[in-house]
Amino acid sequence: MQKPDPKKEPRIPFRGYWEILSKYLKARKPAFVLLAFLISATIVLQLVNPQIMRGVIDGALAGKAGTTLVLSAVLFILVALVQQGAGVAAAYVGENLAWKATNELRSSARPRRASWCRTASPRCDVPTLSS
Repeated sequence: MQKPDPKKEPRIPFRGYWEILSKYLKARKPAFVLLAFLISATIVLQLVNPQIMRGVIDGALAGKAGTTLVLSAVLFILVALVQQGAGVAAAYVGENLAWKATNELRSSARPRRASWCRTASPRCDVPTLSS
């Protein structure tokens, strides 16, 4: 079996991919906005947490009061936990969004494929979702 020549295969421009993506994500705009927020929050927390730890270390080296250091350390742990929670939530929302958009794309492509198959060959068998 020969490999297809990449030069002969039709190329879909970026705009075509963008139109397909936006079509199936438009209906899920709230989930998409939530995903963008969760990813942004995770990034911000990843940037903030080392700064809190720097404050703890600098305070310990400067001989600050124990209460201040303990509060800073507790804040560090809380930010780390929130960061992990936001990461898990982002993964869940992202996967859920991807599966729903993919399933909608598949279901909308199926009728066209079935009609093409019937015109191409009377013996063509198109699998269904239940098979």
